[in-house]
Amino acid sequence: MKAVLFISFLTILHKIQCESGILYPRSSKTRELVSLDGLWQFSLYKQNTTKWSNKDKQSCNLEEVNEDLELMPVPASYNDISTNAAVRDHVGTVRYQRQFIVPNSWEKKRVWLRFGSVCYSAKVHSPFFYFNEYIFFSGRIEQEYTFDFFNYAGIDRPVVLYTTEQTYVDDITITTKINGNSGIVDYNISIEGNDIFSHIVTIVNKRDEEIVTSDELSGSLIEVLDNNNNLLDHYEQPFGVRELSWDNKTFKINGKPLYLRGFGRHEDSDIRGKGLDLPLIIRDHNLIKWIGANSYRTSHYPYAEEIMDLADSLGIMIIDEVPAVNTE
Repeated sequence: MKAVLFISFLTILHKIQCESGILYPRSSKTRELVSLDGLWQFSLYKQNTTKWSNKDKQSCNLEEVNEDLELMPVPASYNDISTNAAVRDHVGTVRYQRQFIVPNSWEKKRVWLRFGSVCYSAKVHSPFFYFNEYIFFSGRIEQEYTFDFFNYAGIDRPVVLYTTEQTYVDDITITTKINGNSGIVDYNISIEGNDIFSHIVTIVNKRDEEIVTSDELSGSLIEVLDNNNNLLDHYEQPFGVRELSWDNKTFKINGKPLYLRGFGRHEDSDIRGKGLDLPLIIRDHNLIKWIGANSYRTSHYPYAEEIMDLADSLGIMIIDEVPAVNTE
């Protein structure tokens, strides 16, 4: 069964300090979202030292390199955008910059700046919260590797601004299992904030939008309310009811044996490198279904959440490889 978890909550607001915001950014009744994807100003830098350790990042002497690059699409790796081999093989610091406007209505909101993925190290500056500068530190002078994929770098996944109230749903953990013809959903909800609140969880079958259950502290749609029943946060989390098991003969989903047919699939492509490429992703998954496959194995790096969610919605299983390679 395909289902969605809705979360809303209401509470009296207090300013809190925390390092959270792990949930995938989605707009909702209470959350606004602005994409910062597009063309960013871009430049290469080189360091004037022969050795560069992590502790040198704050004080290293950097010199801008003019390689006729001024604009860089985000999301995308920078290596294949230029026709210059020096850009493709650049190892070191690069700079991304862009300007953006924050709506006045966000003044009392908690505002999050989220980079979906940056390869391989980043330092983010946001003075006055209208100007953003991203500097990439590789921590290396020469590039050496023995794995079977190119070492692309850059802002490879979407960059977004989004809002929550000062009290908000921070994380959701969902586990499911099957008992006969019944699906059992267990969940844990983490809420950040210092306020007294209540929350409502509702599970909705996405096939026909039918409400499966709607009870306090149980279900799939989550709302958090204050003492005056004011809505503070609302979050929808899609999920499926599935139980994985195996014996010495076969692998099973929901008690039914399954034969895995598929491929190994890398995330990179021409021009964009490891940049999130929705047309290519849809094409790849259409080809997987067309050829009669039902699964694929990832490579040695974390894949985009958008890819994982798409495969899940299409019924394509993923054997998720450990995100590390040549680790000793």
